[in-house]
Amino acid sequence: MGAVVRKFIFWSHLAVGLAATVTILVMCVTGVLMTYERQIQTMVDRAGLRSRPPTPGAQPLKMEGVLTRVRAVKGIDPEYVTVFSGDRQPVEVYLNREAGSVYADAYTGAVLGEPSYATARFFREVRAWHRWLGVSGPNRPRFRALIDASNCVLLFLTIFGLYLWFPRKLTWRHFRAVLLFRPGMTGRARDFNWHNVIGLWAAVPLVLIVWTGMAMSYPWAKRLTYQAAGTPIQKPPKQSEPAPEEHADDAQPVPFEARLLGLESLMARAQRQSPEWKAITLEIPDTATEPVDFTIDMSGYDAIGKSADLELDRSGNVLSFSAAASKGVTAKSFIRYGHTGELWGVPGQTAAGLGTLGGGFLVWTGLSLSLRRFRSWRTRKAKRAPGVAVGKSPGLRTTREAA
Repeated sequence: MGAVVRKFIFWSHLAVGLAATVTILVMCVTGVLMTYERQIQTMVDRAGLRSRPPTPGAQPLKMEGVLTRVRAVKGIDPEYVTVFSGDRQPVEVYLNREAGSVYADAYTGAVLGEPSYATARFFREVRAWHRWLGVSGPNRPRFRALIDASNCVLLFLTIFGLYLWFPRKLTWRHFRAVLLFRPGMTGRARDFNWHNVIGLWAAVPLVLIVWTGMAMSYPWAKRLTYQAAGTPIQKPPKQSEPAPEEHADDAQPVPFEARLLGLESLMARAQRQSPEWKAITLEIPDTATEPVDFTIDMSGYDAIGKSADLELDRSGNVLSFSAAASKGVTAKSFIRYGHTGELWGVPGQTAAGLGTLGGGFLVWTGLSLSLRRFRSWRTRKAKRAPGVAVGKSPGLRTTREAA
């Protein structure tokens, strides 16, 4: 009975794997390319950009001065500003969705440059292939459904592959054959060894990556993840019709300079709130009296679990503070950042990247083994064919027939 079950699982594993080879390979390759996306983008964006004091001992401009000078150059009211730890780091000023961001000298307010849009475009294209095979337009949902289905196939292949890869005899000799690479092997033996070893070592990160990807695509998978975490899924509030504004025409926009009053002291207060800060983003308020929101990053590239949210009133009093340690891991963050490994920082990203790379090797070795199996089947079929010698043309007679 066990042999029948194993045979059924093997042929199912082979069939569905071959059916989804292309899409799974695309997902794995693009996933590997995006492993360190945040770090690469940050490094390229700020490469060579440094704030330089005009004279020795000069102090950086106040936040209001930097924003005012950037606004004068760009002609756009900025929406966010980010400062980075370090005396020579530039200040990032986010203008709006259309204009994007610019980097300004912290001492002079001069615009030094912009983020690398070529790098951003590269990762955007890679992500498009990862999510819907690079297709745009009305056909995109169909290809997204194909990627989602292939994700389910990859979960099936990984889980049932563990059953196939696990040695039948529980001895070290048999475990070593599927746990360690065996150098010097070639052909089918090499592919079989790589397929088993990579499959066993990559199984855990692959299952995590695939399941979180499914939770992004399928409501039932998301619901199961939230239930496992003991977190109810919050339904979006019902949209109520906005009350008519009787004096909307009488409202006057607040001057930009007035909205900036006191931001320098509030930024200093945010820095004291989290002394280990690496970057602090301030949302520029719409009025001169409303509270100011900050996002404090302690990781250096805005990794999940190492940031805090702070709200200050215009006098510097803390209205709310959500520290990184108090946030914990929610089902939502587990799905989003567990998929990329960012939930566990650089080690998690590395594990996710290696697991995805392993998935690509599983596709390659699996396809190679399938082709070898097919050629072996053709050879056996040729042997059984009457009057045909192996390795010769069907038109040539064997020695026995010639006699």
